[in-house]
Amino acid sequence: MEKRFALALGLSFLFFVVWGRIFPAVNSPVSLQQTKTIENKEVASFSVGSAEPAPQSPIQAAESSKNIPEEVLTIENDKIRVFISNLGARIVKVEFKEYAGEEFFVNSGAVLEYRTKTYAIASKDGQKISLIGRFEGVSVATSYELSENEYTIFDKTRILNETNEAKVVNAEIEHVYLDGEWLKETVDATTGEKKDIGRDKNLLEYSIYSNGNVLRKTGAFEFKEKEKKQEFLSAEWFGYRNRYFCFISRPDYTNEGFVVNPIDKNQLSLFAISKEVALNRGEAVERNSFIYVGPQKASDLSKYSGNLEKIQVYFRFEFLDAIAKIIQDAIIFFHKGIPNWGVCIILVSILIYGLMYPLTFKSLLSMKKMQSLQPKIQTIREKHEENPQKLNQEIMKLYAEHKINPLGGCLPIFLQMPIFIGLYQVLWRSVWFKGAGFLWIKDLSEPDRLMLFSKHFPVVGNELNILPLVMMVLMFVQQKMSTRSMATTDPNQLAQQKMMTTIFPLFLGFIFYKLASGLSLYFTMFYMMSIVSQMLVAKHMNKDA
Repeated sequence: MEKRFALALGLSFLFFVVWGRIFPAVNSPVSLQQTKTIENKEVASFSVGSAEPAPQSPIQAAESSKNIPEEVLTIENDKIRVFISNLGARIVKVEFKEYAGEEFFVNSGAVLEYRTKTYAIASKDGQKISLIGRFEGVSVATSYELSENEYTIFDKTRILNETNEAKVVNAEIEHVYLDGEWLKETVDATTGEKKDIGRDKNLLEYSIYSNGNVLRKTGAFEFKEKEKKQEFLSAEWFGYRNRYFCFISRPDYTNEGFVVNPIDKNQLSLFAISKEVALNRGEAVERNSFIYVGPQKASDLSKYSGNLEKIQVYFRFEFLDAIAKIIQDAIIFFHKGIPNWGVCIILVSILIYGLMYPLTFKSLLSMKKMQSLQPKIQTIREKHEENPQKLNQEIMKLYAEHKINPLGGCLPIFLQMPIFIGLYQVLWRSVWFKGAGFLWIKDLSEPDRLMLFSKHFPVVGNELNILPLVMMVLMFVQQKMSTRSMATTDPNQLAQQKMMTTIFPLFLGFIFYKLASGLSLYFTMFYMMSIVSQMLVAKHMNKDA
């Protein structure tokens, strides 16, 4: 019956909404086997005074770092502004200029042994900064340089022995350091106010690419001891991502493996394993890295070596991930000819619905036929009320006589669920929609916010979002059309009808009210096309009659 179709459809939507929140895109953790440690001693010879060019000599700058306070400086290009602390000489935050200055919190680049030591600023210009520190006869020079008009950074670190004797140094680099307290909030691009990231917390993920596999951990804002891991397979890159952006640090030096070290509940460190290096006077070891920090766009990431694009996935299951990426590619394809993401969502809505229409039509037709048999089924129920076995036999016999498959109405819906689930993730997580406008919508990645109120109200908060309300109305109309010709006196069926026609549209509207307007736009189109489909099915039934 059509109420079952609507219930199945509604439950399907609810399922993939909940699925998308509970199970964000990840791949299953890989099992990395231990291998023999590789000898790695990359030593270069330098004179004591040959550090980075600076206003003062490197030794003077290093000496001056002993008692200086922590300071955060910035370098920037047209794409990003990078915040670098002299405590550990590490990146601490990035702002994306093209995305209203949205902040991205991540630490990277510290020499592990000296991550709590202060460095002096040796030199700084718009796109490059050099820092140097001296610690017990060892000078550490670190520089960060931005590429022109790119989301990339070159991180160069050199550890130099300044003593008269041979010295053993630890040259391990901390490629990603996370602090859960930083990650729990972000800055509202519109108001500039700090806000909790809410449901996006589960989209936070750290990752390590090694031996052709990606080790992932979602919900990366709280850490547990069981996450601790040490693997002796070379790490090709270390990554961290949120809903839209990612940070990838690719070691451009040989490493023997990696360590995942949860320091406590709120802090976690990812670093590359390197053997201790024995340096004679004037010898240095270099540890350079390539960093990408920008939007999660596989097309951009694939330009760089190291399989950086593997950081972007929608699901842990390859089948669902493949479907999601096909949908993503379809939207991008439309955008090549139509430079408006809202129109592209509408076109993809029509395309997907058109491809699924044969299944949808058969499903609706089957429901209509089952609905037409309800008077006869009710008679059978009354006749064999006390004999359930006979009751089922007679109902199945009736279905067979009219060539109706009882599963014909619901099965197509569940066959379509992978597409719905994939589409949900694409519309929710695609950075292309961030900041993209359509009609009155300023940002397809946020609620449509036709109007902002000065006060907060229950449920709606301080904003009026039109698309979820339109979607509710269309769903209500669809349910009314489904139940219009249903004649039943069964109290249970009447209760189901009432729920489907009133309560469920309200519930779904509540779910979608705070979701991205790109999602609401798609499902508004979906219900509009569903109404048209029901009209066509009704016309087909009348013609057959």
